[in-house]
This record gives sequence, structure tokens and C-alpha cells, in this order.
Amino acid sequence: MINATVPNTIDMRVVNKKNLKVFTIHENQTLVINSASSIGCHLVNIGPEDLANGKPHLVLGLLWQVIRIGLFSKISLTDIPGLRRLLREGEDASVLHKMSPEELLLRWVNYHLEQAGSSRRINNFSEDITDSEAYSILLHRIAPPGTGVEHPSSYNSVQGNVKRADKVLKNADKIGCRKFVRPKDIAEGNPKLNLAFVANLFNTYPCLPPDEEAEVVDDENMYREETREETTYRNWMNSLGVNPFVTWLYTDLYDGHVLFQVGLFDSLVWQMMRAYTISILSKLAPEGSPALRDADIKEWVNDKLQKGKKENTITGFKDPSICTSHAVIDLIDCIQPKVVNYNLVAAGDTDEEKLLNARYALSTARKIGAQIYALPEDLVEVKPKMVLTVFACLMACSYKLDKEKEAKKKGRK
Repeated sequence: MINATVPNTIDMRVVNKKNLKVFTIHENQTLVINSASSIGCHLVNIGPEDLANGKPHLVLGLLWQVIRIGLFSKISLTDIPGLRRLLREGEDASVLHKMSPEELLLRWVNYHLEQAGSSRRINNFSEDITDSEAYSILLHRIAPPGTGVEHPSSYNSVQGNVKRADKVLKNADKIGCRKFVRPKDIAEGNPKLNLAFVANLFNTYPCLPPDEEAEVVDDENMYREETREETTYRNWMNSLGVNPFVTWLYTDLYDGHVLFQVGLFDSLVWQMMRAYTISILSKLAPEGSPALRDADIKEWVNDKLQKGKKENTITGFKDPSICTSHAVIDLIDCIQPKVVNYNLVAAGDTDEEKLLNARYALSTARKIGAQIYALPEDLVEVKPKMVLTVFACLMACSYKLDKEKEAKKKGRK
């Protein structure tokens, strides 16, 4: 499900599949939690044991976040330039970036209600949709010709909210969109499930052709694709539970707009992310350890590799050899022996092999408990800032595992 939401987040070669035992199940669930966090899920008081034991409220909470991220990922000007048609008089495209996905979907529904000539409007996905009137109009409006979706007037003879909702879903099924809700969920106004239902309708049939004339007037930055660094920063902030959920850095964090204009915004967020990572690392470091510097992390990496009798070392976070991910993979093996399957590690001679190694490295790191937000491409391209966070997170993971081992030893005594 995580890979369906954000493709290639988890390298499936890392997942334990055969002869599962308590430890290997724990590894899989650790991989799930850290991978979910890396795509922006905010996970509080949830551990591998909670997933393994199937605690309903925690499992459902995680599933909803993963589904939500997947459903909302394409609701943007980059993917749907025609969203500009939802603007009201006096608004420009920046307004759309400031709106949450929920607000955009509400405006989208109301836009199609208006275009259909209806005076009906909705303000939420709960009580305002229980009678199915808005859905009946929306489905008829967005359905491709010849699909057989019935006219809203056909609902007039149907008595009761549940029966009307059932008719809505039968029509939704005609266009392949009967997902997430049952008639009861519509009739009772379940907000999460109805939001998911509408998001799926939008993703399948937005019916918003581009407004080419308007796009010429707008700032082209409004339509550009998010960079990998921006994605990493945004996912990191969302994983911390910021409110509101960040969908576009330069409007959702509007107080930093001027910093963005002068080119300092990325630098600021990077410093925040780095400080956060170092603070976690410092808390896990042995008592009496001095304040950590970048050089200390590099020294620790090389020391760990040498003690593990590995041939790979790094000269720094810009070391070109990092592109193969061999040093990262070897470090993981030093932290948690036998977790790495070296039969799956390629030589790294081609770009494809480098990317496969990077995906394997990050998934394996998350599997042993490292909370890494960097992307595989960051290792392949040796992005020093992101490379630093990878090694820092592995260092923190190593400290944490060492503490757990020490605690177990004391417990036996």
C-alpha cells in the first residue's frame, strides 16, 4: 500500500517473506513504520508490536494516512493545470496552493454543481452529502458520454437516504469509481470515507480542461513540479505532525515567502531538518559525548566500517564513491549483522544498478529502525546534505540498538 501511494518507497527485496518468526515480523513492521514516516505520515505512540498485534485504532490510523497521501498526491496545479478554473473573481493561482486538498475538493464539487446549473452547494463531506443530491449531480456531470450514468432527476422517486446512496454507488460503478464507501457511509455522512470517495472521483474524472489563456498570465512557478529536496523537507515536516498539513512549501509556510524569493528558504528548512536529526542523535549518544559535528559523523562511519572489516570508507559526504551505496550498505551490515543480503547488491557500474542499490540501502536502513527521509536519488547523485542525514540517522539507529542490547544484558543479570 505504501508503494502504491509513493512508488518505490520500499524495495520489496528487503521484506521478509518466508518462515516468518517474531524477529523477522518485527523487522517488517519496523520497515513499514519508518517508510510511512518517510512519505509524510505522522506516527505517534505506534510501534512494530502494535501493527503485529493488530491494534485496530492504530492500524486504521496508519492506513488512513497512507491512503490520504496517495489520494491527494495528484491534486495540484502541476498535475491538473485546469484547477485554475476553480478560482473566483479576483483570485490568482497562488490561492489554490494555499488551500488544503479538502478545500480544493469542496470547491471542485461546487464548481461542477454550478456548471450543471444547480443552486445546491456543499460545505463539508458529512451532513451536506447525506441526501446524495450533490453526488447525483456530480456523477452525471463528470461521467463520460455513453456510460449510462443516470440523470439527477431519476433520484426524485427514490425514498430514503440509504436507497438514494445505493443508487449513487450503482452509478459510480458504471464509471469504475465505486470505492471507499457503502450506502450507509454516505447516508450517515462519514467524513473520511466520503472525502476518499470524492478524491477518487477527482483523480479519475476531474473534468477540468486547462485554461491556456490564464496560464500565460500566471507565474510559471505555480505549475512547476516539486523538487526532490522540497519533497523530502515537506515529508519530514508532515511526519512531525505540523498543522496544517504541508502540501506546497512556499504558500503553506507563508511566513517564509520572502526567504524563498531571496533564495534562502531551502537553506532554512535544511538547517531545521539537520538540527532535528542532530538533536535526536545527541540524545542517543553515550553520556558525556561532546556536541556532534559533521566531521564526527564521518569519523564514526569510517570507524564502524573499519571495525566491521569493510573495505569501503568515505572521505566526506561529497565522496563520489557514495553513488554506489556500497558504503551505506556495508555500514548497515556493521550495525545489524546478517540483515544485508549481498546477493542483492549490484556492482553499481550503471545508473540502473546504482538506483537499485540505493533503494535497497534505504529500505534496509528503515528495516533496522533508521528514520530516513532521503530519497534513493539523493545517494545516486551524492547530494551531500541528504547523504549527511542518511549517515546521521544510521548513527542514531546504531546508538539506539546498542542501548537496547545493554538494557537486555542488565535485565538478564
